[in-house]
Amino acid sequence: MKTYLATLIFSIFLVSCTRNRSTIELENHFSNRQIKDLNKLTSFFTKEYLKSNPENFETSFKDMFKLVYLNGIDTLINQIDYQKQKQLYQNIPKTFKDIWMVHFVSKDNPYELMAPRIPSSFYAYFQDLSLNNKFAKVLFPRFELSGEFYDFYFANYVAKNFEAINYQDFNNQVIISLYYISLVDDNLRDENLRKKILERQRKIKEQFLLE
Repeated sequence: MKTYLATLIFSIFLVSCTRNRSTIELENHFSNRQIKDLNKLTSFFTKEYLKSNPENFETSFKDMFKLVYLNGIDTLINQIDYQKQKQLYQNIPKTFKDIWMVHFVSKDNPYELMAPRIPSSFYAYFQDLSLNNKFAKVLFPRFELSGEFYDFYFANYVAKNFEAINYQDFNNQVIISLYYISLVDDNLRDENLRKKILERQRKIKEQFLLE
C-alpha cells in the first residue's frame, strides 16, 4: 500500500512539473496544441536568453534587459544559438504560422523578413489581452501601428516601468518572449535587414532625445 501511494504521489508530481501553463486569454484564441507550443517558445526564451528557469523569470529578465539596454543588442545575439532557434520554429509549424510570416522584400537592398502575421490568432489574442492587461494595453497600439514586435518604444517603456510589470503573469512572459525572439531574428536572419533596423533605431533615438 505504501509503495502504491509513493508511486501515485510521484506520478502526480511529474504531471505537475510538466503541465503546460495557460491563461483564459490564450485558451480563447489558441488550441491546446498551440498553447503547448507557446510554452516551448517561453521555455526556450527562459533557458537560452535568460539562462534561467521560470521561477527566476523576473530577476533574470531584469539582468538581461539591463545588459541589452545599456550595451546594445550585440551583447544578447552573441549568446544565442540561432540555428537552435530556427529548429524551434520548425518544431511548431502551425503555431509559427499563427504568429509570424516570412517574406522577401526586394525593393532597394533586398532582405528576408520575419514579421507578425496580421490578422492571426496571435493578433486577436494580443488585442483581446490589451483590454485588461496593463502591459499589453501599452504595447498593442504600437504593435498594431508598426506591424512589428520589438522597437525602441518597447525598451523605453520597460526601462521606465520595470517594477510595475507583473512578470508572474504568463501572458506577459509570452509577450516578452516573442518580442525578444523576434528581435534576435531580425538581427541574425539577414545582414541587409540588420543594417536597416540599426539605422532606423538610430533615427528613433535621435528623435526621442529631441522630444
